[in-house]
Amino acid sequence: EVIPKQYYIQRDKRPKYNCGKCHGAIINTAALPSIVPASNYGDSMIIDATLSKFCDLIPMERYVQMAFRSKLVDLPPQSLIGLTHQLADFLYPLYDKLKNEILSDEILLADETTHKMLEGDDTSHWYLWGFFNHKASYFEAHGTRSGDIALEFLKESRAKYLMTDGYTGYNKAVKRLKKDFGREVLLAGCNAHAIRYFKDASDPWKSECEPFLDIYGQIYDIEKIIKSKEHP
Repeated sequence: EVIPKQYYIQRDKRPKYNCGKCHGAIINTAALPSIVPASNYGDSMIIDATLSKFCDLIPMERYVQMAFRSKLVDLPPQSLIGLTHQLADFLYPLYDKLKNEILSDEILLADETTHKMLEGDDTSHWYLWGFFNHKASYFEAHGTRSGDIALEFLKESRAKYLMTDGYTGYNKAVKRLKKDFGREVLLAGCNAHAIRYFKDASDPWKSECEPFLDIYGQIYDIEKIIKSKEHP
């Protein structure tokens, strides 16, 4: 069973006041705080449309059709797309604080993956770069996989350690950071990637890989102990 989504109109009455003695200008009651002041769209509508587009990958034209089945007619998709940009502007200070949170950490993690650019650029595949610590995640979209992206981020950071999957672009970034700026950042490899390579190689070279797999087994045993103490 399911309870269908409901759309409704909320009307807020805002009294107007004037002074009967000085006959000054009429003052309207302040509007309630909202993501887009004076918009016809409420905050819940803005958030729902944005999550549908970017989390559920529902095009706005399809979102409009879905809303029409719930008796919301004449909903313009272009205005909804504009709302997603206004929500992004509204949330940008949080995005900036996430970046500063990660830049202030001495231990960083980084990764990148392909990201399809559906419109607005001649290149169909961009790259989504992620930088993380134990508290936060921060992402940037770029049209290149060059290690220069990691270098620019590291230049602003207080990082002393950088954990990655072994992509050579990070090696380039760390070397340039030391050569051009005199900063030392220790590059650390991801255990999950390393153990996978040893497992793959253990088919033809079982005896050679067993000692390394045993070591990684001990590492994961220590990790289990730590997690059990943090979350008894």
